[in-house]
Amino acid sequence: MHMKFTLLILIFVAISLFAANEVRKIYLCRKCDICLVKDSTPSSTGCSATGSHNWTLLGEAGNEVYLCSKCKHAVYIKSRPNAGNCSAAGSHTWNKLGTRGETPYQCRKCQVKVYMDKAPGSMNCPASGSHSWNKL
Repeated sequence: MHMKFTLLILIFVAISLFAANEVRKIYLCRKCDICLVKDSTPSSTGCSATGSHNWTLLGEAGNEVYLCSKCKHAVYIKSRPNAGNCSAAGSHTWNKLGTRGETPYQCRKCQVKVYMDKAPGSMNCPASGSHSWNKL
């Protein structure tokens, strides 16, 4: 009985360590504009825009919040996202808004909604000029 209990604890610890070391990555399809968080490259089949997805790896998921002022994608990421393949045109123009939190904010101008630890940065609103954040 004691050996079975010890084995169960070891299995639980091993599963916990494996899950803790799993790296979640953020992928964006340039064609259909869908953003996914996965531990490996998503399937290229089934793009709603036409044919196959054209995935770009933006980076590892994390707590920094960035917004592209061209395509209006907000991502929760570990560091500045990859600038390649913006669905709006050319390269992304990423602007750091701050750190992820529990409080929802929405810009009155561009309608982007993010969850932050404090009021997001106001620079480079996709709708023009500065963001006008409303705490929801």
